[in-house]
Parts: sequence; C-alpha cells; structure tokens
Amino acid sequence: MARIDATRLVPSPLLIEAKRVLYSLIKRKVIEDFDTAVRDFNDGLRFLLYRNVFRIVGLNADVDLLESTFFKVLGLKDYFDRVVLAGLKSMTLFC
Repeated sequence: MARIDATRLVPSPLLIEAKRVLYSLIKRKVIEDFDTAVRDFNDGLRFLLYRNVFRIVGLNADVDLLESTFFKVLGLKDYFDRVVLAGLKSMTLFC
C-alpha cells in the first residue's frame, strides 16, 4: 500500500483569529486567568513553529492576489475566510 505524505498547513490568519477568540473568552470571563491563557497560547504557538508538526502559511503577493480574486469572483465577504482559503490554495499551486 502506497504511503501518502500530507503537509499539515496552518494559515497565519487562523492564528490571529485564534488569539482574538482567546481574548473574547477572557473578556466574557469564560477563561479567568489571563496570564496562564496567554502563556499556554504562546507555548502552543512555539510548538507549531519549532516542532515542524505544521507548516504555517504566511501572507505574500500570491496569497494576496488569490484573496482578491475570491472577493471579486466568488463574493466571499469575510477577509479572514478569504485569506485562509487563499493561503491554502497557494500551497497547492506554488509548492
């Protein structure tokens, strides 16, 4: 049976959105310990960056053009949705 190697991708805007959600949970008192929550988030981010479990997809010119196309052609209104989709799509086009 053939082995399929797949790259696990995390678009960088998804990390920004995750941090926004964390702050929202802190503000609503769902999470009470700010310092621990931020430290845990940062530890998780370090794990993603340095353990090479995931590949973080950044914003670049190709991603920007794809994001604009998704807005113009598909009418996707949410910027984060467009840039996440564009980042993932660019990985399949330009790798």
